[in-house]
Amino acid sequence: MARESAKVNVVCQHCDRVYAFAPEAVTTACRCHHCGCLLFVGRPLSLGVLQLQHHIRQSGIPMLAVFWSPAERACQRVTKELTRLAGSIEPRMRLVEMNLKAAPALATQMGIRVLPTIVLFQHGRELARASGKLTLRALDEWTAGVAA
Repeated sequence: MARESAKVNVVCQHCDRVYAFAPEAVTTACRCHHCGCLLFVGRPLSLGVLQLQHHIRQSGIPMLAVFWSPAERACQRVTKELTRLAGSIEPRMRLVEMNLKAAPALATQMGIRVLPTIVLFQHGRELARASGKLTLRALDEWTAGVAA
């Protein structure tokens, strides 16, 4: 009897449906079976608070969440760097940006004290966190180190 391989959950950023894929089938060409949208778009996703919580709980792919504010200069620079990084880390990791000016209570809920703060989640748990100014090279090394 053949043993079924483990599946990886991928959440659609448009309709929030959850799909289970064989790990080797998760590619940048994957589409949502419900709304037809690409599951990976090569740029950071902007989610609402409830969507973020749903993605944290349901996603089997590591999710890198960037908590930032447009009023902070360091945040503007880091979000530009992360936009460059997004295309190279998908589909092994998903990048999400959360504007704390639009959702200030989220900072308290997530224990965010310094902006920008980058948090890696997987299977509903926080795995790692980094805060402050980070260059593209530092972000790339950090993501490679924590996802290993």
